[in-house]
Amino acid sequence: MPAVDSIEWRRRGYIPAGDAARALGMPPISLHRKMDAEEIPFERQGRYRFIPVRDLVRWVRDQYTDRQLANKHVSAVRQAARIKAG
Repeated sequence: MPAVDSIEWRRRGYIPAGDAARALGMPPISLHRKMDAEEIPFERQGRYRFIPVRDLVRWVRDQYTDRQLANKHVSAVRQAARIKAG
């Protein structure tokens, strides 16, 4: 099965779940469990999951009471969500 091209998803404001997990420094399965528990909304394309960046930022800010730590994770997520030059 060929990999999904995430550029269109990124243009629409989504981030692949694997990239989001790396940006947050957590294992992908942990993030998938949060999505399965409906804590984080997501959409699928086949077996791939994409998270709206604004919803992920909102979730990060809700999870971390330390503002500096939350800001660090938010900036990492936003950086990971950027479209990478080919």
